[in-house]
Amino acid sequence: MNYKFSRKDYIIYLLQQVPPEKADKLFLNKLAFFVEFGFYHLYNKELSANTYAAINKGPVINDYAVLFQELKDEGWINITSNHHLALIKQKNFDLPEEIKSATRQLIEKYGDLTTSELIALSHATDSYLITTKSEQFMGGIIDKQLALLETIFSDDASSEEEIDPRKLPHLKSEELHDYQPE
Repeated sequence: MNYKFSRKDYIIYLLQQVPPEKADKLFLNKLAFFVEFGFYHLYNKELSANTYAAINKGPVINDYAVLFQELKDEGWINITSNHHLALIKQKNFDLPEEIKSATRQLIEKYGDLTTSELIALSHATDSYLITTKSEQFMGGIIDKQLALLETIFSDDASSEEEIDPRKLPHLKSEELHDYQPE
């Protein structure tokens, strides 16, 4: 499974998978992040050559405005005044079946959410919070390896074994200390 999308091909591929009415800049940035980081979580491999910056609206493709403008200039997309991206021409991707299957599942899972829901969810990811140091510092590039920490990409928690409460340690509140960040 040695396939990695170029920055532009990844956007074209995603645009071919989502309904045109949902394909605005912010939604596509969020979907790109969740599919990329979900894929990394599953396979410990990068899906595309894109990097992601942590900004106030959550993770976005680093330099996405430049990337989208290049796609427009090359005749792949049209960008409307309300920031929708319309794919002008299709591209055939000869992908390994594992990549098709994994990306399809991730696109279905996150593609059904609204942009607002994706923004809220992206603000709750460990990778975003670690990069921004709990939303204090914006603009840093999110390390894709942090995807391995994300529990949102794990299988449904209901499939996990339930913990017997009698086996949990008993903690006394007077023995607990407040966490003091360095």
